Amino acid sequence: MKCTATTKTGEPCPVAATRGSRPPRCPMHGKKARRYQRKGAIEQMVSSRLKHYLSKTTPRPEFGNTAAIEAWASTTAHQVLVGVLDPRAASEARQLAALTISARAADVQAATLAALERLEGGGQAFVLLEQLRAGLATGERRPLPPRRIAPPSNGDAS
Repeated sequence: MKCTATTKTGEPCPVAATRGSRPPRCPMHGKKARRYQRKGAIEQMVSSRLKHYLSKTTPRPEFGNTAAIEAWASTTAHQVLVGVLDPRAASEARQLAALTISARAADVQAATLAALERLEGGGQAFVLLEQLRAGLATGERRPLPPRRIAPPSNGDAS
């Protein structure tokens, strides 16, 4: 037997009535309707929140290099677009990835400055700086140019 109550839209309730209910009503329209509605709303809210976050067993993202970060970003974008991941969670994760990239860039900058400070200066410092910039831009590593050492001077100025 169907529930005799009507829905919010004014249509008859399509759910089967609970046995022994007078008048025939479903759990959502019967005597305990408020309790069922509250319980259902809480369960729905909890399940909808959990649905849009990844499980705790999801592997930790690898941010060791630029290619790994790009792969992670692609995967995360796909998860957001298909509804597996809440965009708010993805936004937070993206900010943390950006923080990682900034920290890596600061490390590279510090290493570059330290290398330049160790040089004696002059034209070779500029050559090295250009090689470092080109290597950072392309990801390619090249050996440093040989260092020229001036022959020792005799102390005789006669």
